[in-house]
Amino acid sequence: MKKYTESKVEELRGLDRDVIYADVHSGLILIVRKQQLDKLGNDISKKVWAFRYRPKGKTAIRVKLGDANGPNSISRTAAINRLARLKTAIDTGQDPHFEKAKLKSEITLGDLVKKFYKDRLTKNYGYKPKTISGIKNTFKVWLFEDTQDPNCKNAINYSIKDIRISKFTNQKAKAVHASIRSKSGYVANRFIAYLKIVFNFAIETKIFTKENPCKIPKKHLFKEAETTTVLSDEQYIKLFRRAFVKDARTNRLNTNYYIKNNYNLIPCLAIAFLLSAGRRAESEGFSCQWSQVNEDTKKIFYADSKVGSKEYQLAPMTLDILQTMRRSLMNRDYKVIYERSEYIFPSGNKNSKCPHIQDIRTTWAKLLKDCNIPYMPLKQVRHSFATRLLRRSKNLKVVQTQLGHNRIETTMKYAKIVNEDVENALNDFSNSVEVNTAEENVVQLKLKSE
Repeated sequence: MKKYTESKVEELRGLDRDVIYADVHSGLILIVRKQQLDKLGNDISKKVWAFRYRPKGKTAIRVKLGDANGPNSISRTAAINRLARLKTAIDTGQDPHFEKAKLKSEITLGDLVKKFYKDRLTKNYGYKPKTISGIKNTFKVWLFEDTQDPNCKNAINYSIKDIRISKFTNQKAKAVHASIRSKSGYVANRFIAYLKIVFNFAIETKIFTKENPCKIPKKHLFKEAETTTVLSDEQYIKLFRRAFVKDARTNRLNTNYYIKNNYNLIPCLAIAFLLSAGRRAESEGFSCQWSQVNEDTKKIFYADSKVGSKEYQLAPMTLDILQTMRRSLMNRDYKVIYERSEYIFPSGNKNSKCPHIQDIRTTWAKLLKDCNIPYMPLKQVRHSFATRLLRRSKNLKVVQTQLGHNRIETTMKYAKIVNEDVENALNDFSNSVEVNTAEENVVQLKLKSE
């Protein structure tokens, strides 16, 4: 055995086979690979520092410490230092041989997500169908890379579905988060939030024993731009009157109006309902059934809304819409599929598996255009309702109750509207008073001495 200094390593040449040289340092070996020559006939055989040892109950193995030549080579001293760290790891039960075997048997990130789908992402654990669909669609694109959207494809500069879960670190999570940001900050934040839930499941079921790698401080998440545009009072009234039109003589829906303007009737009525009630479009609007409405108490009940079981008061204008629809339905003034007549807004598409309407964007865009209102997302109807209700009530608690917010903090975003109204009112009040600055009009008040 020799001490293989840098000069001695340089002198060694490759043969017709791999040659192993034992260093005087216990366990350290130098492997010189089978001879390789460059175009000029120079020996460029690869040389590697390795640690040779025998794991408990196993035959002797070799663990690479680093290259002994080439651009990324390490010195003998560096190899010895790495060897010392390996010995310490082995002494503390982290034998690299067993760790490598363990890693091979460990599930991938993609497998973990699929297990989460099967064992946890169900109604039994409180997940609503819309939430389940949202999580699966997010992972479909950003984890399993199953998308035809060129913008999404351009944002995916990574592949993590086949990575072993213990190798998915916080650094990797941040890198993926940053990559998705090129598509959308909101989507990037949602992906990390959903993946954090998956790892919490893995920790809870003891599949994963480390700290959750998706813990990213809130200050490092991307700021999500929120659309703040709402309908003005004039736009609100104009849109409502165009969406809901009834015949003054029969007090039923004016079907001729909808036919003349080429409006899809059911989506128009759904929009009028959302404008007057402020309900969430998909979970509390489109899927509503007549059995949920109690005209005597003037309330609508939801057994399983986004925020759980809830009951809401119906405004007179909302009741008018529903009662007019009932009268029209009984008189067959608008066509519905009989099997779906229990729904307030049934789908007229016989081929649709869903019994109620789902997508009304075409009708929504047409109504906005005909009212000369710039396009805004349908969800802004709910925000417009909240804004209008708060301006009139000046009571956040009223708005919280009608929107179904569990926390008043959620409703607080509408408070700035009241502040703006107060500020404008004070400005108008101040501007209405002319300040007299002429000296001759200033009266000197004299106080009597006591």
